[in-house]
Order: sequence, then structure tokens, then C-alpha cells
Amino acid sequence: VTLECGTLVWCAGIKPHNFIKDFGLPMNERGTQILVDGTLRAKGETDIYALGDCATIDGYWLPQTAQVANQQAQYLAKHLNATTAGDFEFKSKGMMAYLG
Repeated sequence: VTLECGTLVWCAGIKPHNFIKDFGLPMNERGTQILVDGTLRAKGETDIYALGDCATIDGYWLPQTAQVANQQAQYLAKHLNATTAGDFEFKSKGMMAYLG
């Protein structure tokens, strides 16, 4: 799959880089994540999308895990290629913990 884009922002870990705030997009109440709608489009924008740790769906909180980000990436690729309709819906495949 190839996605042509003008700017690509990559965030790793559970805390987005401070420059996410500098974009001037609507943020969550803590000012740490870009607010997006159900299609992962930044609130109030037409061609800006965000996913993973740097974004949160308004009214639909999800954990900041690779499982969520992976599903969002797959959804967004299909959405941008017009092969899916409707809002993103997370399907949990379970959680894993490491003890010891």
C-alpha cells in the first residue's frame, strides 16, 4: 500500500512529542492529543488525519496501545482508498502483561 502525502508525523511511545501542540489543531482537555472525529479526521479540518498516541476520537477514548494504532492505520488506509465507510470501531484482541 502506498500513501502519498505532503507531511508524515510519526510518534512512538505513549506521549506525543511537544511539536504536536504546535500544529494549532483542536486538542483534548489535557492538551496532549489531537481531537479527531470517527473517521480519524482532525476536528474542523478536511484533509488532516491523526491516529495512534497523538490522537483521540472525540467521545470515544481508547488506550494508547499498538493494537489500537495498528487497527486505526488499517482503517485509515482503507478509508483513504474509499474501500470502507463509517466510523472507526476498535475490536480488542485481548491484553497481555509481563510480570517478573
